[in-house]
Amino acid sequence: MKRFEDWMKQAEADLEAAKDSLKTGHYEWACFQSQQAVEKMIKAFFDYNNISIRGHSIRSLMKECENYLSIPSHLVKLGIELDFHYLQPRYPNGFITGYPAQYYTEQKAEEIINIAEQIIEYFKTQIIETSRNE
Repeated sequence: MKRFEDWMKQAEADLEAAKDSLKTGHYEWACFQSQQAVEKMIKAFFDYNNISIRGHSIRSLMKECENYLSIPSHLVKLGIELDFHYLQPRYPNGFITGYPAQYYTEQKAEEIINIAEQIIEYFKTQIIETSRNE
């Protein structure tokens, strides 16, 4: 059973949660939630195409996608940035001293949300265009 719509909806919900975290000053969570949103949207693409995939690395997921579509190189570069926000925002040992909330800024959270929006829009468009052509 295809569940790509569930993956897409959760990706969009995670992106909204990232924006909520930005508003409340939880910048580390905004970055993590943005990474999660993109991961889930890419997994929606795989699910839509009946491709089983595992993993959390945006770079790795995008590399696997290249077997099925041509992803613009600037989006691949942006996706790599998101991989830095999978572990670091959640664990103090991601930094030499201190804890994640001390290191994340409003500017960084806004940047990462913007990256997530671009990648999500690309993959969402790929799914929608593919479904129209069927």
